[in-house]
Amino acid sequence: MFYILPTKNGLGIELWGDYNDLTTIHDIIDNLWGDELNNDSYISRSKIISNFNYNVRKAYQGQRLTKVDNGNIYFGTKFTWVYIIFFIHSIRENTKIIESSKLDLGFLLQFEYMLEQAMFLYDKVGANEVKKYITAGIYSENPHIYLFMLDINNEYISMKRGKVSFRKLPEILKKGVIVTQEYNDYYTFLQSEAKRYGVNINELDLDDIINDDTKW
Repeated sequence: MFYILPTKNGLGIELWGDYNDLTTIHDIIDNLWGDELNNDSYISRSKIISNFNYNVRKAYQGQRLTKVDNGNIYFGTKFTWVYIIFFIHSIRENTKIIESSKLDLGFLLQFEYMLEQAMFLYDKVGANEVKKYITAGIYSENPHIYLFMLDINNEYISMKRGKVSFRKLPEILKKGVIVTQEYNDYYTFLQSEAKRYGVNINELDLDDIINDDTKW
């Protein structure tokens, strides 16, 4: 069975499982990815979802984390708290338009439960507020959800590691909530940048600042 642990320095999670666990997860997410739809919201969510499955595939191919326990080989990969929260909302939004099996939905419930447990394992105080964003808050129909995720993610990565920053997550995640001033301000910024460069908003290039030296 797969399991989730918080990373040592609080940047996010480690997803672990044996080969069969991770290939099953990959297949489930591939099914919920579905066929391409011609709208910005779906395309933007797909960038988030594809990143998840890419890393899961790299994991079970032995190109991420590995360990041996009682003679069994386990494979793992890392995701930031911000990314994995946006991933959950993206895949949940897809279940509204893509036929989902009991296996698909059961996995999502189990994943959300394990994610919440990982939050509490890292910091019980902060988890009481951060956990609310697993199932609520983030605007999953956002046509620019990928850019919002990247910006919030980069902000969190730039913060000092530790529980203090983890407890600030609910504040910076407000940027992903459509009714907030933070959301409106960032959307206005994206509009101005798109106009400045003469492109559509989703054509803007925002770098992911995670690299090999990132302290997880």
